[in-house]
Amino acid sequence: DFDGRPLAALPRPRADDRFPRRLPNAPFRLETFVDIDGHTMDPVHDFYLEQEQIDGGKMDRFVEASNAGALVMGYYDGSELKQWALAKEFTLADHFFHAAFGGSMLNHFFLICGCAPLFDNPVEATRKKFLPKLATIKDSQGAELTIREREEDSPPSVLDGPPRHKRFGRLTMDLEAIGTLQPGNAVSKHDKTEAQERLPPAHAPTIGDRLTEKNVTWAWYAGGWRDVIEGRLKPYEDKPDAFQTHHQPFAYFANYAEGREGRAHLRDADEFFRAIEKGELPQVSFYKPLGVFNGHPDYSDLAAGDAHVADVVARLRKSPNWADMLIIITADENGGFWDH
Repeated sequence: DFDGRPLAALPRPRADDRFPRRLPNAPFRLETFVDIDGHTMDPVHDFYLEQEQIDGGKMDRFVEASNAGALVMGYYDGSELKQWALAKEFTLADHFFHAAFGGSMLNHFFLICGCAPLFDNPVEATRKKFLPKLATIKDSQGAELTIREREEDSPPSVLDGPPRHKRFGRLTMDLEAIGTLQPGNAVSKHDKTEAQERLPPAHAPTIGDRLTEKNVTWAWYAGGWRDVIEGRLKPYEDKPDAFQTHHQPFAYFANYAEGREGRAHLRDADEFFRAIEKGELPQVSFYKPLGVFNGHPDYSDLAAGDAHVADVVARLRKSPNWADMLIIITADENGGFWDH
């Protein structure tokens, strides 16, 4: 709990009556309460909160630092999933960890450039809005740990409610972007984000740049991309499709803005599937599914994501390119769950 003592029980996920008010303080099977094709709330997965949850390696503060109560201790029996079968047939990287603490945008940046985006010279109003309120505690190893500062009236125990924090912010004090921000060059005409709150276009070298330099053909394919850039699909708003602009990391880089040379590498998922069928895949392909298929809590579910991955692999098996193919299936971050 907040005071460091073990919880007598786990609080149910906020406002979810499918769960009992209290659960035993232990990992539990989620399908007891929510089917594998059901939706749950979205556990917070944040740069500072994840470090607080990890607690110097003790991994014992996931519930007390979460907004989702017992949910972070839940898991599904994956033995019937299609990806389980793929893992048995091929290779499972069971010591894989995501690259950066926190959420999707930062980890997508690490995927393509191994870097944290920098919000150069924000105006004062943006600085005040996006810089966090922080505090320092000792972790389980006695080391100083920077965490998000809690409100004075934050519940004294997670059994009384999830923690409430002072200004959450989306940057570190060094102006590195760790929370969701929209790209400086808008992808969608429906994006009405104020200009001063957009992440300035990045100029760091990316894996795409390196591939191009070596004359290696490549493309980033995304579900819903064409519909978004042509205005038929509103990012974040149109569900169940749920397109997330912050899952499109190349869109944040100056070299991949509309009208720039790199833009031709950003393509729609339909082109990916046509290239698979015809055996015309580039030498390197990245594929990001539409939100409804990505397995993210809240707007997707585990079964939908699993079925989509299996379908993509099945298509690839039938492709003329199959004999010369290496497939890497990866996740961007832990989603706020302690064992993910």
